[in-house]
Amino acid sequence: MSRLRCWLGLSLALSLSGCTCIFDPNRVMIAACSPLPDPAPLVAIVGDRTSVTWEWSAGTDAGPFKDWQLCWGNAVGATDTCEVFEPGKCGGDGGRCAFTLDGADAGLEFNKRVYARVVSRDLCSKQSNPATASATPINGTFLDTQGITLEAGSGCDAGLRPDGTGTMVFDEMGGLLCVSTATMGDDAWGDHTIDLEVKVQGDTLGGVVLRAPSGATSPRLGALVTASPGGNSSVIFTQRPSNKTDTPAATNRTPVAQNTWQAMRVSSRGEAVSMAVGPVGGPLAEVIRWKNPKPESLGTGHVGLVVAAFGLFGSQGHLEARNLRVRTSAEIPEGGPTSDAWSFSGPMAQHALRLVGSAALVACPSTYAAEAGCSDCLPDAGSQCLEVNGGSNFATVDVPIGVDYAKPWTMRFKFAPHATDLTVSDPSLLRTPQPAPMHTDLETFTGAALIDVAGNNWTSAPRMFKSATDTLGAPMTRGQWTRFELTFNAGAGTYSVKRNGAQVRSGAYPAELAAHLGALMLGGGGNVHGYFTDVEISQP
Repeated sequence: MSRLRCWLGLSLALSLSGCTCIFDPNRVMIAACSPLPDPAPLVAIVGDRTSVTWEWSAGTDAGPFKDWQLCWGNAVGATDTCEVFEPGKCGGDGGRCAFTLDGADAGLEFNKRVYARVVSRDLCSKQSNPATASATPINGTFLDTQGITLEAGSGCDAGLRPDGTGTMVFDEMGGLLCVSTATMGDDAWGDHTIDLEVKVQGDTLGGVVLRAPSGATSPRLGALVTASPGGNSSVIFTQRPSNKTDTPAATNRTPVAQNTWQAMRVSSRGEAVSMAVGPVGGPLAEVIRWKNPKPESLGTGHVGLVVAAFGLFGSQGHLEARNLRVRTSAEIPEGGPTSDAWSFSGPMAQHALRLVGSAALVACPSTYAAEAGCSDCLPDAGSQCLEVNGGSNFATVDVPIGVDYAKPWTMRFKFAPHATDLTVSDPSLLRTPQPAPMHTDLETFTGAALIDVAGNNWTSAPRMFKSATDTLGAPMTRGQWTRFELTFNAGAGTYSVKRNGAQVRSGAYPAELAAHLGALMLGGGGNVHGYFTDVEISQP
């Protein structure tokens, strides 16, 4: 009898506390429900018309857990429409739950932000801390132009049209430089991941615009690809400060095929951006990792499509885009290679190398000597040479993805001017696709000289940043090898140069020159004719 009174007393106590465990002995043991894990993060995925898919962490179903409650509305404090999901009934995989909110009854509109919160609840009517997220439905299926705002540059006709199958087409006609954007969402898009498939042809640059507030001169970021064989890069990340022009901030030479669908993924979080490309349906490879060199964050803004076309006598840009999806989470990879080298020989002769124009890999001239006093200027045993001849002929090598531009990093190479060519004028040895410190709009995508020589036929000393006072020793001699070593430290605002092992210059890194030099161009300025070999980029 005493056992019965004890059991009835315990049952009454549990009932008064909100836990009814009288018919289930297993539940008696959890009368004191422990704290529940948070279902964070809550992620929104948009792009499929006006729908929003919410994803959150499922955690485990053990112990006191009962269900999840997802609520949404048109303001942070008005998430008053709710749905309850019991274990095994919330879809998703990989430890995630998923719920798609769509249809006419959902009340969602293009570019109008919707807010949501999710909690996990237990058998004692307690709940976890909420996980929250917000997003704007955007038109990423491209069956029409609803919810898309077109901004065509001055004198441009973007020719924006859906083709009826889910592909958005730009047939842009314009003058010297046309840049057009088709924006979606609202000004509150910050950390996010964009997935898109694009097809470009000709000299078109096209892709996505992100963190782009409204306004013709507002700041924005762009992630572009081009199939042009004559450009210094095929993947370009751009930045437009307020009231200025779009300029390359980071580049990569990974080839992009003409008129072929290419998958892109652009992740933006805090002050960092990562860009990956690859074949549709195949693996994506990260090709650009960029961090804002200024201490402030990148801000917020719209997302959308962007196309640019260049031409002296009118230009046409053609971009096709499909399957745009945006999610409110982003991962920026860490680590990666911090060194690479090119001897231009063997099976890896052209890895991470882009040959433009008539630039070619050839046998090194056997009669060329080293400059006086340089014991290691001759090409290494087994090395071949890169020959460049003329300003439109050059090669581009990628800076390894793991290099931290805020810390010192070094580039080394050997160069020999052609022994007999007397047509050389204003040659550039080393360039960056980044604009020059005092660039004009016409120079935006042509890059800047890091090492060049003023005048004809190598009669002047090589110099840094086209500065007449930043010379690098005596003039070079035709038919002789010189070895250069450049160390950049944009974080400390300094640079230094060694020639044949001896330091010949150090000074202030130009404040206007981007820290992320991206790919580096061998040749490509003025009328240059010479040979490169034993190129190396490294960071301790």
